[in-house]
Amino acid sequence: MTLLVCSNRLHKEGNLVAPIPAERPNIILIIADDLGYSDLASYGNTAIQTPNMDGLAHQGVRFTRAYVSSPICGPSRMGIMTGRYQNRFGCEYMPYEEFDPQFLSWLRKHYFHLRRTVPGLRALKPRLGLNRSKYTTGLPPGELTLAQLLKTNGYTTGLVGKWNLGEHNSNHPYQRGYDYCYYFDAALTRYVDDPIDTSRYVSQHLPWAFSELPAWIPRGGSTQIREVKRYRLSYFFTGR
Repeated sequence: MTLLVCSNRLHKEGNLVAPIPAERPNIILIIADDLGYSDLASYGNTAIQTPNMDGLAHQGVRFTRAYVSSPICGPSRMGIMTGRYQNRFGCEYMPYEEFDPQFLSWLRKHYFHLRRTVPGLRALKPRLGLNRSKYTTGLPPGELTLAQLLKTNGYTTGLVGKWNLGEHNSNHPYQRGYDYCYYFDAALTRYVDDPIDTSRYVSQHLPWAFSELPAWIPRGGSTQIREVKRYRLSYFFTGR
């Protein structure tokens, strides 16, 4: 999940100045990966109660015919962040810079043999050897992000959560328009450390799943949580 926060307080060279007129609202955008249309009670789910998110629907606008531009988390984020189809700038695949040889070895050992026995996996054809001349890994520098656009209109911007738009040195959120960032680069990681308190969190391993290894290994590298700030997070809500 990613939380994008945009305050209507103007900033200039690190110093606060007059607020933007009231008709220009503060913006909070919540992105939830792999959230199905009927996963929320406000969209018809009777098995799972989601009162807080349902409250947003009841007090705001509920979209019933809106779709993401990709079924994969990274590419769909690029579409949301830029307002453009990710295929137009070569980002229809997951933005991995490269696969670690140890990870590939684990993947072959624990995943590929299951494709012959698990019906749901037979249709999956992961492309680990993509033609780099035909697609771009990571959000291209020339693409304008939502945060950069808002900053040109006087907003102060923040991002909390998953980034997953590329890990190369020019593509971190603080380089793409965000004044405050509390994030991790990779596709997924946990926000809690071991040992997991199972009274508060579900601790479920899925040995056959493609995401099992990156989801459960100790945080580090692209799964490490980082914080970069020009403003404190509380500033977006209190102005201090």
